Amino acid sequence: MRLSDMGENFFNETEYIDGFNLGYKIAQEFPELAEIIGQAKSKSDRFDGLKDGRQQFLEEQLKEKAIEQDKNHDTPAWLKDDRMGNLDKGFDKPKSKDIEPDL
Repeated sequence: MRLSDMGENFFNETEYIDGFNLGYKIAQEFPELAEIIGQAKSKSDRFDGLKDGRQQFLEEQLKEKAIEQDKNHDTPAWLKDDRMGNLDKGFDKPKSKDIEPDL
């Protein structure tokens, strides 16, 4: 007996993976199209993979943004600047060691 004769749906992993990879790539390259795909409704393994691939990309983007914000937020301002390049700024070099002014 073939699976199609049984009347039950089965999961096609290959179709799902192909859809997942395509959904991830579409989300990277064409975010507007990925948004439309995310709102669409369909019942197929490939389409489920498309939506899951899109979602995976969006979650990774959010994590990367959060990590960047944490880096920038947690680092004190004085560490963000070029500390070594600013050593000479703000300090006046002594003009003369004499106490009395030159006439």
